[in-house]
Amino acid sequence: MMGEISLSLRELERACHARDHAHALQQLRAMLEELEATGGDLRISEPAFDVDESSRSTALLARAASAVSSLFADPGFELARQDFDHLIVRHHWLCALFAASPFGDADHVLRAMSTNAGEDGIELPPGRLLKFLLMVTPESEIRLDVDALWRADATATASLCLSLLAGRFSGTRVAHRKREILLDWLPARLAGLCDRAAELPIGLFPRVGALCSNGRGRGKHEIKRPLNAMLHRLLEARGLRDLEGLPALGGKPSMFVALDAFDMAHPLYRTHSASLRAARAHFHLIGLGPEAGVDALGRAVFDEFIPIDADPFDAAATVRALAIERRPQVVFLPCAGLTLQSSLLANLRLAPLQVAAWGHPATTHATAIDDFVVEEDFAGDPQDHSEALLVLPRDALCLVPRGERVQDSPEGLQRAPSGRVRIAIVANLARLSADFLEACAEIRAASPRPLEFHFFAGDARGVLALHFGKSLRRWLKGDAALHAGASPEQVLYLLRACDLFLEPFPVGRIDALLHATEAGLAGVCMAGREVHARIGAAVFERLALPEWLVTQTPAEFVDAALRLVADDALRDALRAELVQPGRLDAAFMGRPERLGERLLARLGERTAGAVGVA
Repeated sequence: MMGEISLSLRELERACHARDHAHALQQLRAMLEELEATGGDLRISEPAFDVDESSRSTALLARAASAVSSLFADPGFELARQDFDHLIVRHHWLCALFAASPFGDADHVLRAMSTNAGEDGIELPPGRLLKFLLMVTPESEIRLDVDALWRADATATASLCLSLLAGRFSGTRVAHRKREILLDWLPARLAGLCDRAAELPIGLFPRVGALCSNGRGRGKHEIKRPLNAMLHRLLEARGLRDLEGLPALGGKPSMFVALDAFDMAHPLYRTHSASLRAARAHFHLIGLGPEAGVDALGRAVFDEFIPIDADPFDAAATVRALAIERRPQVVFLPCAGLTLQSSLLANLRLAPLQVAAWGHPATTHATAIDDFVVEEDFAGDPQDHSEALLVLPRDALCLVPRGERVQDSPEGLQRAPSGRVRIAIVANLARLSADFLEACAEIRAASPRPLEFHFFAGDARGVLALHFGKSLRRWLKGDAALHAGASPEQVLYLLRACDLFLEPFPVGRIDALLHATEAGLAGVCMAGREVHARIGAAVFERLALPEWLVTQTPAEFVDAALRLVADDALRDALRAELVQPGRLDAAFMGRPERLGERLLARLGERTAGAVGVA
């Protein structure tokens, strides 16, 4: 996990402790870029210790965090604004480093910066604000006067808040509370910074917009409004203005489909490729996306595929130029807002009708998205959407069968001993909320039978895996295991050795649900108001699973899980049904042509009495 490749820990330590500030900053930036490039693996060049890998990793992290602590606590270290702007973009990795280390947070550094030796608060001398902000982490226990920080430097404080909301794992109570406070406090303040958007880390905007779905409050998506307004302003500043009044070309109308990725392994291909292919009966379909992210099967869905590989703003300019040439009447963004490129396109008017879908299962609050396409059993409360809901019949979503098949004999995990029940959780780290992990802890505490919780988190690597592992030990003691880095085929093997699964809440993922049910596992989900909280309920209903497995509250969720844990015969009966050949595919068969038909009708409604873009 932390091998012998490039980064010199000794060089970082030497520069920090010798107060060679310029070189120390260079080493720190290299370390954070390494974490970004590897997804969390800190590949430190150090002689191997005669200890196990976990102990070695912990020791190396302790040394790295100590060196950074020494640098930032040094009164002589002053951070220039340009250095702050570079570091804040990778600040979430600095937070993960401290969280995974024995320190847990950087509060000791914050206190060292303060001129107040007591515990009543932090008082900063002039010139220390920027480096202070970089030491604030989601796990920090120190109470901060964020209004005072905002008055001192609004854009730097806004940048910190965005970084805190962009963290990949917020599954502790402290981080959860901080996120809820910021989601409520930040949107109105960001609205006042629209003219200063270029001073903010816009690369974090998509992650903030995606991860806010994990919040509790009804207003958790409000933060998207000022972020999208800023992106629209930045597009206009580059001369990329909305296209207005362009007449349509003759013949079959064109539809642009903007993709972040679309290959046979991607969930979006499995859920949307059949419907998009059928839409070619009504539209000339033009796929736009990264060349490496769309394979031959993905490209075959479209009449044309045009690779778009560029800086996000340059890509937006390219797509806009194509729109002027090709005059699309519909722009379809199945994953609007998940990347900076799709976020920009969601705020740029290119066609009379622009729609998003539940590849990102939440409202966009984007300036140029008209409708949100969703099947009727996945649809949430329309009041939770800035867009009009374009509701399709439930049989419009036609699942492409998975290529890999589950084997009878899992490799690496044998069936549990008699009496022990294995519970599977398939989710990336961002979906593992503190509320969900607390429910897991309650299930463990109340179960009359010994339990094992098996987490399949593909993005839990390096420092993220160590941080998550620490959190699991707090929530579930020694009864949890993390399976990181497994391929989809390996996950299916391992799931077959489990007994049931739990769907994390409040955000569900259809690919995780499909993995578990294809392995023959019944599970428990919790339904909510929004699309992202309706996915599990819809899938369970299509599979005709018992109604009580779809719960409405955390307490019901815990009770249903305990009921399923206790009933071996029920679990075996449900498994026997779920593994019947074609069972899952039959639940998602229907009329894929309904998407194209509905989009064509909706386009007619939008353009009635108008020419070109309304």
